[in-house]
Amino acid sequence: MKNLIYGLFVLLAYSLILSACANRVSPTGGEKDVKAPVILAASPANEQTQFDATEIVMQFDEFIDLQDPQNQILISPAMKERPEFKKKGKKLVIRFKEELRPNTTYTINFGESIVDITEKNSLGNFEYTFSTGEVLDSLWINGRVVNAADNAPSEKVLVGIYDTSSDTLFRSTPPLYIARTDKDGRFKMNNLPSGTYQLVALDDQNNNLFYDIPTEPIAFYPDYIKIDTSKAPLYALRLFSEGKEKIKLMERNNREFGRIELIYSSNSDSLAVEVLESPIPEKDLLIYNTSKNDTVDVWYRNHYPKSLQLVVNDYAGYQDTINFKKLADSSSLSKVKFISNMRGGRGTSAIHLKKPVYIEFNHPIQTVKESLINLLEDSVALDIAPIIKRPSNNPRKLVFNHAWKAETNYQLLIPDSTVFDFFGKYNEAIDITFKTTPRDQYGNLLVKLVEIDSSQQYLLKIIDARKNVTFFDVMEGSQKELTYLETGTYTIFVIKDENKNGEWDTGNYDEKLQAERVFNARNTIQVKANWDSEVEVKVSDD
Repeated sequence: MKNLIYGLFVLLAYSLILSACANRVSPTGGEKDVKAPVILAASPANEQTQFDATEIVMQFDEFIDLQDPQNQILISPAMKERPEFKKKGKKLVIRFKEELRPNTTYTINFGESIVDITEKNSLGNFEYTFSTGEVLDSLWINGRVVNAADNAPSEKVLVGIYDTSSDTLFRSTPPLYIARTDKDGRFKMNNLPSGTYQLVALDDQNNNLFYDIPTEPIAFYPDYIKIDTSKAPLYALRLFSEGKEKIKLMERNNREFGRIELIYSSNSDSLAVEVLESPIPEKDLLIYNTSKNDTVDVWYRNHYPKSLQLVVNDYAGYQDTINFKKLADSSSLSKVKFISNMRGGRGTSAIHLKKPVYIEFNHPIQTVKESLINLLEDSVALDIAPIIKRPSNNPRKLVFNHAWKAETNYQLLIPDSTVFDFFGKYNEAIDITFKTTPRDQYGNLLVKLVEIDSSQQYLLKIIDARKNVTFFDVMEGSQKELTYLETGTYTIFVIKDENKNGEWDTGNYDEKLQAERVFNARNTIQVKANWDSEVEVKVSDD
């Protein structure tokens, strides 16, 4: 009996061993490293005075790497020759290439450049400071940089201070001391000497530490700042682009006979276009800016050139000669087509109760027999004359603007040969049915301005979640009620229109002109169906 029990025990133990061998798992490798490198020692030591070394050696607790040191590492005061930063295993060696200034406090801010070699954990804004004199400067300033147009935080923007001897230093000389904004637009500049300075910010696109490209966004504090106490105010800077960027031709197209499309990098409404070599009679030539305002369309007819040369210029001195060596032939001219916001797929379209509807053709419209067009409201014909419009800024469009009734069926009938285009082609019959949405699908919003200056003019700008401007107009008084808003999330902006020209104006550094002030509601607004919402916007800096 004992032998039987002993045999069963051995068999069970053997089975357990086989089972353990058969269910092997891969090693996990331990927990993921989430710790940043730690500095064990530095020679000379951090915050050293009477500094006279030509190099700095830093010892870390693990192997390190440097990420984007050219942009991440900032040195104040700025040096003409940037030091050499060289990593050697767990060491970082910094060698100076120029003689250091006497009695000066230097700060090296490493930003996010120092990381471990495996998981790239960053040490994060570590600063090494030393003085070539007997004391370390200990004053500081801080503040925040935002985009002047919408108050969004401006990240990775350089902030610098200059002496007050010249306003042109910003364009030709690196700043005396420098910092960089974080993701919230905040900055702090440490180890500063007392004095009076100019405070500026720059989105430095070519990394040379001064303002030399017209497209670089800039900001400047309106007054000189005085650094003489450890209790510095919070400086607010608003970043703007001066709008001096040169217009540039981005794309040129001639996909269809009779049409040339010129697409530019920015607003093109100041451009004048002239056709050379093959003059086209004025009645057979149509040139206009499209509704996108960055595109010029050149249309021609009854003319069959094999090539074409255009000269484009504007009041700012821009001039360009554009050659089309081979043009699309007449066989590429398409028949009359159209798009419309009343066509939402098969069946009946639903349209906004307070918005116009439109038809946009593929060619400019020459003539329209308006008397032939029928617009039916629940099968009752409407008088089309006060409803139909042909906008001057888009000769391809017909707009129908009517006080639509809620939850009502409409039918638009445009018979064959009612619309004749620029090339003498006519439309085929158009029959579109659409329906207006119910009133209770919309919400209302009341915008109130707080601490308003009655001598100023204010502009109200509302943007939806898709970044589309849904409303932009002058505020009449201190509040504005907006009705029939589609449900969704909106951002509310109020512009102090100081020159009362009905638009937001950017700043100018030479003229010491700040961009017009923009205020916004603290939070986005959720507009709900059949609901009245209210928002207050404070329009003062206090």
